This record gives sequence, C-alpha cells and structure tokens, in this order.
Amino acid sequence: FIDPQKLEPSLIALFRRLDIPLNPDRFLTVCVKCNGRIVDQNSDSLTDEQIADEGIPKDVPLYVCSGCGQLFWFSGRANSSAVRSKQLADRLHALINQAKGGSCGHTYSKANAVGGGC
Repeated sequence: FIDPQKLEPSLIALFRRLDIPLNPDRFLTVCVKCNGRIVDQNSDSLTDEQIADEGIPKDVPLYVCSGCGQLFWFSGRANSSAVRSKQLADRLHALINQAKGGSCGHTYSKANAVGGGC
C-alpha cells in the first residue's frame, strides 16, 4: 500500500517487500515522452542547424531517446530539471540503501546517467 501522505516510507517499504534491486546506473535513462531508452548521442551526427534549433549548448554530452528521438543534455544550472532530478535520485537512493542496512557509497552522476548497482 502506498500512502500518498508518507511517500518516502512507502517507497522504502516497497523496495524492502519486493526486494527490488537499486541500480544507480539506470537512473534517468527512460524518456519522459515515450518511455524509450535514453542512450549516448554522437554530437558529430547533428548539423549546426539542428543544434541551434534545439538550443543545445556547445560542447556538452548529448543523449537521445531510442524510441522517439528526443534529445537530452545536462545543464549545470541549479534550477534545471536535470540537477533537480539528480538531487532527488541521490536522496531517494540514500534513503532506500540506508533502510536496507547498507551504504554502498554509490551516487548518481552524469557519467553514469546512461548505462554495478547497489
């Protein structure tokens, strides 16, 4: 039972009850538009016009949804969705791992965004 008033304890209970493996390498690897898999994108395959049209900053790693082709990249701005998502993923990972009685020390990072687990 998921109690909407107690989401974090409910999440911990769910992971414990179902013994769900928690793999930080899988965090943020599903497209928000179509649920496709997000994979590395070679920026050399994009034209300057495509980059300009999408508003993609230069010299950043790009990712693409294998389902719908949506492009993704990380922004370092504190209020960006990528940074907020990373912070939430790290916090929930730590809570669940601590409740399972361990501390793997593994935190989510841009380097392992697309792809060990705890």
